Amino acid sequence: MGEDMLKKILRHVDDAETSPAAETPPEQPQSKAEERHTISVPSWLGCRVVCSADLIEQNDQEIRLRSEHSFEQGQYVWVSRGDERMQCVVEECVADSPMSTLRLKYQPDRRKSPRRAVAMEAEIEWLHGLSRVRIPASFTNLSESGAQLRLQQSGPEQGEVVIRYDSRTREATVRYSMRSGDSHLVGVEFSR
Repeated sequence: MGEDMLKKILRHVDDAETSPAAETPPEQPQSKAEERHTISVPSWLGCRVVCSADLIEQNDQEIRLRSEHSFEQGQYVWVSRGDERMQCVVEECVADSPMSTLRLKYQPDRRKSPRRAVAMEAEIEWLHGLSRVRIPASFTNLSESGAQLRLQQSGPEQGEVVIRYDSRTREATVRYSMRSGDSHLVGVEFSR
């Protein structure tokens, strides 16, 4: 009798595991807003492009997007979504008028020293024409060799800048400058 009861319980457990009610619910598709990405070209490459793109698919090594803008194979771009940003190289760009399908490969971080996230106020100064411009900024990340700063208005596109923070003054070179939502991000490499 005990053996029959055990078989009956095991059969009931097996039935419950294979029934549709026991299956995990399917993953909900992302909304269009969550699938929207921004592609930007670093200003140090001599051109300034910022456009929106729709996600097709992505994995650990690459991302595929649809964009109204075409890019050259081998061109470096940044792909952003919210606060997440990754450097990529264009592996393939297929123009299907008026859209382009892009296959981008993620690029490893080439920084000389690791950056750490910080929340620190700063001031950035640069030469604009014949006058010096000085505006407040805040660090988003910082390392021995460089930093990223967030500005509430347009910042320097390229060239040399002076950054003041924490009783320090550092000279740096702008490596990229791009709009991010309602603010502006500037990446700099410190002079030695």
